[in-house]
Amino acid sequence: MSAPSGNHNPLPWHMYRKAYGVPNSRKMTNNFNASVKPLIENGGKYDGRVKAIIRQQVQPWHGSSTFVHEVALAVSSSKPNPLR
Repeated sequence: MSAPSGNHNPLPWHMYRKAYGVPNSRKMTNNFNASVKPLIENGGKYDGRVKAIIRQQVQPWHGSSTFVHEVALAVSSSKPNPLR
């Protein structure tokens, strides 16, 4: 199966990310930003063919996790693309 070309129906790629403070989540995010993001952004090899959807996974057993995720939701609702 080949991926669609152009910006017609990009294949969704869901990435579930755990709490912001967890070292493995930070490693995964840094890896994504360095390796995958350049390939799927404007001008990248897979531009318009893959759409990354990052979903937050709150871990309620980490005391600060809930608060940090609530802040992330507030920021994303006030400015959907804060890194652009």
